[in-house]
Amino acid sequence: MRKLFRNSDNLYTKIPEPIKGIFEFLANVFAVLTVVGGFAYSGIKIIFGIKNPSTSGIDLTRVILIAMVAVLVMLLIRLKNIKANSLKKDQYMAQRDQCISQEYYRFLHDYRNVINQMECDYKRQNLNLKLLTDTVEHFLENALDYLTEILSTITGEKVCGCVKVIVGEGFEKISYEEAKVKTFVRSRNSQEERKSFDVRCSSGVKISDNTDFMNIVSEKRRGNDSSFYQGDLKGYAESLKKIGQKYQNSTDNWEDYYLGTIVVPIRIANKRLFYTSEEESYNILGFLCVDSLSTKAFTEEAKQRNIYLVKSYAALVYNILSKYQFYLKQLGTTSVSVVQNNIQQRNNNTYNNGKNRRRKKNRQ
Repeated sequence: MRKLFRNSDNLYTKIPEPIKGIFEFLANVFAVLTVVGGFAYSGIKIIFGIKNPSTSGIDLTRVILIAMVAVLVMLLIRLKNIKANSLKKDQYMAQRDQCISQEYYRFLHDYRNVINQMECDYKRQNLNLKLLTDTVEHFLENALDYLTEILSTITGEKVCGCVKVIVGEGFEKISYEEAKVKTFVRSRNSQEERKSFDVRCSSGVKISDNTDFMNIVSEKRRGNDSSFYQGDLKGYAESLKKIGQKYQNSTDNWEDYYLGTIVVPIRIANKRLFYTSEEESYNILGFLCVDSLSTKAFTEEAKQRNIYLVKSYAALVYNILSKYQFYLKQLGTTSVSVVQNNIQQRNNNTYNNGKNRRRKKNRQ
């Protein structure tokens, strides 16, 4: 009976709504008729003095009727519970869908405003280095918060994110074996220790020293499916070890901060750019990364859904970073050096603010 009840949840959800209504109506009618019929039959027996033939003196009819009523009551209670659970699930799904649509709208809303505001400020000659950098950083932080909130809602696990930009070799015709990446912006829910690492790693890390990034920029992975998706990095590292390879990660003690990750390139096909004659490959500005300490966050079943969601953010982040470079050049600066200096200054400020908060807390 327990097994039947456990399986009834899945069976009930597969039944069309009209049939559910008919079934529940008939069950209710049958229960009422059984109870009323049982009392009526007992009354008739008492009035007319009818007795059941029984050697033990037990009224078998009454026992059977009571048993039937008990089973029906149990069945009705179970149906009500299943219906209540189904209603709760529908409410949860509605709230989840609202969260996803709301956060995605905010991202697109901010994107529209920022991309036009930068152009407006530039044409009105109001744009300066600080305003431009603050605008881009603020947009990217919000974008990461929106994305990680959606993923946390979908997966039920905490998800953090960051935008890493390519520095050291210029933004055009990158030599990936020599180029480096630096963390430009992190989501606000990221651990302080990770921000501290960004400060210590002031010169950036080589793309070639990171399996995630090299997996994306390698020649065989530069197609439309280019991404790095692993729900269990420890398991992935072990699988590489078995075939004589090594998983490389440029973050110290990376397993203390995340066990699953999604990394996608922030890029566009060169053929879509007017300032380059290259028709092959992609112009990659950096990487959009999300990760979680839970190995249940990024499941294989949800792989395509998760990847396309992160890629949709990366597509518009490309435009923001591209405009950022353009206006930096218009302001008479070298995009790479400014990005490096801005990242270092911002990370130092973040690190120092974090230390000051910790010192104040310790004094208290």
